[in-house]
Amino acid sequence: MSLLIKDLGGVDGREEYVCLAETLPGAIVQTTDGLLGYVMGSRAYATGEKAPIITDGLVSLDSASGTTFSVGASVYYNMTTKLAVASGAHPQAGGAIKAKTSGQLFVDVRLNQLKLAAGS
Repeated sequence: MSLLIKDLGGVDGREEYVCLAETLPGAIVQTTDGLLGYVMGSRAYATGEKAPIITDGLVSLDSASGTTFSVGASVYYNMTTKLAVASGAHPQAGGAIKAKTSGQLFVDVRLNQLKLAAGS
């Protein structure tokens, strides 16, 4: 499960996502235009129900212990395993906002920020 660090879009930047299955708050979903979104709220959403999501924010994503990222590195999200990965045929989640070393279980990401400049 992912953790929201900061919503950068505010209430006006939220979108609605039509759930393809039961969806819990904190889940990462992929919109029809390919962006990833963080599900907001405090309850489960049923299949077909609209859930509020943010697509611009800082989130902490689960990642395997041995996976590493440097600051600014592209982070991809495996929609099946629900883990952040360094490469592969997975949607790009965004850029790492701080380094993740071996042994750590989370990577902090700026959602949908595909290119990070120094100091972003």
